[in-house]
Amino acid sequence: MSNSRNIIVDDDYSSDSSSANDLPFMRLCCRPPQFYCAAAPRTAGKTSTTITEMERMLNYFLQEAGATNSSLITQFKRIVHLIFVNNSLIESDQWAGRLVERGNQKMRIFSSKSDINNVDSLYGLMAEGQYDNMTESYTSIDYVLQCTHSVRLSDYCEDKQTASGPKPSILKRMSHWRPDVGFVIWADEIDKMSELWKSYVPKLRTMGNVIQVNGITATPYAKYWDLVHSLGFGDIPLIGTLPDASDYRTISDHKRIYTNLVNIKSPVKNFEYLLNHPGELCCTETDANGLVTEHRIPDLKINTGAIYYVPGEVAVRTHAGLPFKDGTVKAPGIADVANRYGKNALVICGKFKGYMYTDGRPPISIADYKAKMIKTNVPYKDHNGNVVPFSQVAYMDIARHMYNDPALGLKGVDLVITGFNCITRGVTFNSPNFQFDYVILSEYHYKEGSKQIEEIIQAVGRSHGNTSWVKPGIIFLSPKYILDMVEEKIKEIIEFLRSAPTEIKYADVFRETKAIPIKGVIHNRELIERLRGFGNITKKKRIGFMNLLREAVATGTMTLHDPNTHNSTHVKFSFDDYEIDTKRILDDAEKAKSYRFLEFLDHHDKRIPYGQSVKNDGLFNIDITLIEQKNATQRVEAGTCFISFVFKQAA
Repeated sequence: MSNSRNIIVDDDYSSDSSSANDLPFMRLCCRPPQFYCAAAPRTAGKTSTTITEMERMLNYFLQEAGATNSSLITQFKRIVHLIFVNNSLIESDQWAGRLVERGNQKMRIFSSKSDINNVDSLYGLMAEGQYDNMTESYTSIDYVLQCTHSVRLSDYCEDKQTASGPKPSILKRMSHWRPDVGFVIWADEIDKMSELWKSYVPKLRTMGNVIQVNGITATPYAKYWDLVHSLGFGDIPLIGTLPDASDYRTISDHKRIYTNLVNIKSPVKNFEYLLNHPGELCCTETDANGLVTEHRIPDLKINTGAIYYVPGEVAVRTHAGLPFKDGTVKAPGIADVANRYGKNALVICGKFKGYMYTDGRPPISIADYKAKMIKTNVPYKDHNGNVVPFSQVAYMDIARHMYNDPALGLKGVDLVITGFNCITRGVTFNSPNFQFDYVILSEYHYKEGSKQIEEIIQAVGRSHGNTSWVKPGIIFLSPKYILDMVEEKIKEIIEFLRSAPTEIKYADVFRETKAIPIKGVIHNRELIERLRGFGNITKKKRIGFMNLLREAVATGTMTLHDPNTHNSTHVKFSFDDYEIDTKRILDDAEKAKSYRFLEFLDHHDKRIPYGQSVKNDGLFNIDITLIEQKNATQRVEAGTCFISFVFKQAA
């Protein structure tokens, strides 16, 4: 399936599309977790890069089009960005804060808790604009921010049955009454909500006023590619390029204590075990020279004013516990364990987001503290020293402010941060006056060998960031395989993005020695007959066969379509660097089922590696079909060949 929306665009804007007349329907903004570069703040992290791209689109599609009277997208006079964020109040808060911080465009929040809380009010806002009492005029809305869930998405693209009959969706109404308005969808943490997007992206694609669906994530792994492949896409254009990563703090800057010998899956039980067994041997390592390194559990009971990051399970009861009606704890959570061992807790989950004291004082929620500060008109100073009204301060900024507020008595006592959905993605913790000292993970957080790596990379990523606001030496207590995998994947994604690619594919993030099949097209029958004439490829015939392939490519009688991205560890495929292992030619329809041409095509189109019995690196197999093959969705034409191979490793 073509990843394009056939809308006329200006050449200046179509640098990432397949032609001047195609705008890719899906794009991706990808950055490593918590990435920031002080030299390029507007194109560093995924949120700042996304907002910069939104502003660029508004500028091109609105201001310049109006100034030159030459619309860059001829169908639309203006666009609205629909931003869908992770289903978390904290992340919505952070997004709103970043948009307001830019201050260039108009933004509104669409939710049950805002003044724009139903489809009619949102439709009116987008169709007419926001009324300004000062100017007595309407101002167009540029952004609409909302959480990602089925109700909100259905509001946009599904008609609703009412007592008075069917009510058209927002996008359908806008298409009918305001056909000059186009929409760009932004799906933050798109991989986390991949199943939901799998249902709604096809519906959005049928809407003529939806220009693009852009994904945003730091973890474009199995869930993301399951979504992309289900939609029939293989290559996804990237938004922006990664700035210099030399001041990006990662796991390699921290201290690792491996807990391989603990073998406790439950995060709650694992945390309490570590507290109760100071000095216990938890792992031994032997290097290539026979040197043995012992890892021992540090004394975590000592109160040093440290900050611990201890994610729980998905189940909320593992965070603050599950109490009896009389208030006693039935099922202890990480916060309960922390309080029993003389540590305060910051719980960010479910309905409660706030601090739980170890000394018996009642918990204090972030929302209550914010309301109090707004009521008393106390000023808030941001990290740059700017005074900001408390009403505009994001949740996590308030949480850090609370920690440093002497009146609350939190600083100086050990603090344990816990939760799961609300703390493992999109939330920025570390800052100069609020720094992790420990990160504690258990086997629950990642099963060794699984391709479901997104959540653990996001969780560990909370300890990453710019060297100016993440100190080195955070102590990780975790099974070794978890940290090794995360470190490898973060390095790979940085290496890939630093090469300034214009698009991303499955094989770029799941690197394998097997390559994506190369699709070849043979343009005359004579070449096929000459290839067939070699019969089985013996050692003596190999030289002649390879010479014929080189000649065919040089003269254009065979063209190759190689989708593989070549990196520093792989030798690029060519008939000069790789040798034939086997060839197969299909010319008998009865034998078609034993050949895998449709599988080859599927892997080629989805950009997924496929070895197909290749024995050694540096060798390739070539399969040629003289018979058209097809199923309900795919077709391989006669004269098509596929080359499968294992990469030679670069010296």
